[in-house]
Amino acid sequence: MRVRLSEVTLDVEVSGEGPVVLLLHGFPDSHLLWRRQVPALNAAGYRTVAPTLRGFGASDRPEGGPEAYSPAKHVGDMLELLAHLEVDRFHVVGHDWGSAVAQGLASVVPERVRGLGLLSVGHVTAVLGAGWEQKQRSWYMLLFQLAGLAEDWLSRDDHA
Repeated sequence: MRVRLSEVTLDVEVSGEGPVVLLLHGFPDSHLLWRRQVPALNAAGYRTVAPTLRGFGASDRPEGGPEAYSPAKHVGDMLELLAHLEVDRFHVVGHDWGSAVAQGLASVVPERVRGLGLLSVGHVTAVLGAGWEQKQRSWYMLLFQLAGLAEDWLSRDDHA
């Protein structure tokens, strides 16, 4: 389904009944990342909300440069989406970039977060304090600091 928010329209998959699990994908994915987890969570008695974040997949790609994609913008989108769906308390699971958004949600509205799961990423303070070896292992993040570089590199050979 498409959900219109104040700044963007997001592509969102909502299914099941019960306590809500918000599933936040990483880069360069969409809500389809969770296609195997959603049926299992629904069968276990959970309602899943799996949005495609702004700038990804079939969701809107706002103009305005990097500030239009800040973690705060994503957190705001998720809070607005949850309000639209009339969700008060929720579990949140984030993978990769989605983990940063999940951590932001847990920081901003901790009283609403029933549980927090972070996949394929360390806590931001641990990553920042990990030193030079971790920075070397995170080389790929530099690609996204220069406008157009990652897009050019990843689209070569018909996106192979």
